[in-house]
Amino acid sequence: MKIEFVYGPFSSNSKKFDFKNLYNNQSGLTGSEFSCVKFAEAMVKRGHDVSLYIPLLEDVAEWNGVKLFDLSKFYNARIPPDVFYSWNEPDILRYTPSTSLRMVNQQLNDFMYCENNFDNFVDIYTSPSAAHLEYISKFTPNKNKWAVIHNCIDPNMFNLDVKKQEGSVVYASSADRGLHLLLQEWKKIKKEVSFANLSIYYNFDSWFNSLNHIDVNNSSVEIGVREFKNRANYIAYTLNELKNLDVTHYKSVSKNDLYKKMSESVLMAYPCSTVRYTEGFSVSLMESCYSMATVASKQDALGDIYKNSGIPMINTPTTQHMDEFTNYCVKMLTDKVFREETMEKSKAFALNYTFKKESENLEKLMLKNLKG
Repeated sequence: MKIEFVYGPFSSNSKKFDFKNLYNNQSGLTGSEFSCVKFAEAMVKRGHDVSLYIPLLEDVAEWNGVKLFDLSKFYNARIPPDVFYSWNEPDILRYTPSTSLRMVNQQLNDFMYCENNFDNFVDIYTSPSAAHLEYISKFTPNKNKWAVIHNCIDPNMFNLDVKKQEGSVVYASSADRGLHLLLQEWKKIKKEVSFANLSIYYNFDSWFNSLNHIDVNNSSVEIGVREFKNRANYIAYTLNELKNLDVTHYKSVSKNDLYKKMSESVLMAYPCSTVRYTEGFSVSLMESCYSMATVASKQDALGDIYKNSGIPMINTPTTQHMDEFTNYCVKMLTDKVFREETMEKSKAFALNYTFKKESENLEKLMLKNLKG
């Protein structure tokens, strides 16, 4: 098949991708960005002719067999592919020929950013999980257009032969999804585990800046936005307060640097608590299942996806079960037998979610729905 992947302007949000240095660029890669480029690569390995239209930092003709084109060239005249596969953005398919199979990989949780009648230009939507599909498909007219193509990990990017650094804890997700709760509990964790240290890997400066003008006492501001502002204020204050308790915020880091840290660290602590439905898969959580011990919550789709992973997961509302979360974190940091038992289970679980395996399902889905 000839397949064209598309990572559009809404998803990229002015970011340009450095394919000469993709895994070492300090801007890093989100789960959505990573899934797009890795599925493109995986489909090349399955023998297909694959192009990727994406904002490029520099002109690069090819990456791991994937032909690269700047997004600005997407509407240039050419022979149409068998399949268009757009990440998150149905609107970019509006002016593509209906003779091609037109697919959208929907990583987001609504379609409010789309123009009217966007569904008319999509043949198949894919969702990263069954639970996410149940939620997101309600926003389109026909649930039969939907299928699950899971997000995945690449085990080859980790080095699990390195020695774990005892006491090392990682948080590697958006700040709005539960960082405030982990920071709230850190003094308790540190009291029980004096050698514990917390590394936070996510650049949320733009999130902070977007909330600067919000007045939390203004009732005309949507309550969810006010909650975001409260969380941002708490995180900013507490990060400064906890500097002397071995808490470090690294902001943006390269994908390789993050994988190195995850390979070396003991625990991913993710007390996910969202203001609205947000977490449809969590690539970082699946990566931690493979590479380290993990404690999480059952927020949004997570309880369904990770129910057989072997990791301790607290019930929701997350805020009502934080004592349990903290106790699990302490146990993971201090009980090596318990930790290794859960890691063995979660690693085996995560190996069910590799690009090599899931690209076969993607190929079958495309072949089944090809036109002409």
